[in-house]
Amino acid sequence: MPPRDIVERVFLRRTALLLTAVLGAVALSGCSVIAADDPTPTPASTPSPSATITLADDFPFDAASGLDSSSTIQWADTMGGADGFTVASADDGNGRWSYQQTSSQCIIGFWQTKVDDLDLTQDERTLSDTMLAQEYGTSDVASVTKYAYDDALPTQSSGNGTVRVRSVVSTNSKNGASSIVSARVFRSVKVGLLTSVDCPDGFSAAQVRDQLAPTGIRMIIRPAS
Repeated sequence: MPPRDIVERVFLRRTALLLTAVLGAVALSGCSVIAADDPTPTPASTPSPSATITLADDFPFDAASGLDSSSTIQWADTMGGADGFTVASADDGNGRWSYQQTSSQCIIGFWQTKVDDLDLTQDERTLSDTMLAQEYGTSDVASVTKYAYDDALPTQSSGNGTVRVRSVVSTNSKNGASSIVSARVFRSVKVGLLTSVDCPDGFSAAQVRDQLAPTGIRMIIRPAS
């Protein structure tokens, strides 16, 4: 198991990436990429968002979908005990935990929480950006929205069900580290889910996320019976 300071540095690195971008990085067309610590960033070698995920839009933003406060919304935790993964940080009691992929050393984080403290009169895309901003440690949601894009993750169901999320991809031009953070708030259920993949040089976090998503990064969305 990696020491806790490694997991903490993952969060600090993402925060630094965003803050650098707000101060002067350029949003790149086609994929929202943040290049950190470089006044003249160049495009990172990351694939198009969700290149391997079918966008069936089973759960688009702001769709009623039969969900209410008694519905079940949570991550399908399949990495615990799975071959090729170790626990990076156990559940902290606030709905956060993470794993490390042995082959890549990438850290895959999960967060699920109630969002009663958010302004639920806002649309779900804005609320999801707000959750992303919380992850980056900023109250300036607009500074995150400028780099966020519509994305999708699979649901744990038969077929190719997907759920829309908002994602931010970031890369560090000095050390080659990369990350992708994705969030979705379900307004009617008052629940938010966030996942992150942080990778060292040599691995694209976005690509690793899309490879893992079909079996390892899925949402359970169960309307009330």
